[in-house]
Amino acid sequence: MVNTDPAKMPISAGLTSLEGQFETNYPVMMAGSLIASLPVIVLYLFLQRHFVQGIAQSGTKGRAARGAEPHAGPNPRFQKGTT
Repeated sequence: MVNTDPAKMPISAGLTSLEGQFETNYPVMMAGSLIASLPVIVLYLFLQRHFVQGIAQSGTKGRAARGAEPHAGPNPRFQKGTT
């Protein structure tokens, strides 16, 4: 299925239609790119706290990430000098 109706095109396809064969109107293309990226930027600004928390939680691993006690250190049974 091919979408040829300019009113129903996604913004990225609409931006490529601004390119001509021999010249490109860069100011109009940059303004369109800014308008296309604004919703994503605004969404990120509102949800920035959740993005940072998700990144911080993905950095933890093991039992501490599941809410258990953190590991206290090496097992004393396997230390040198103990029998």
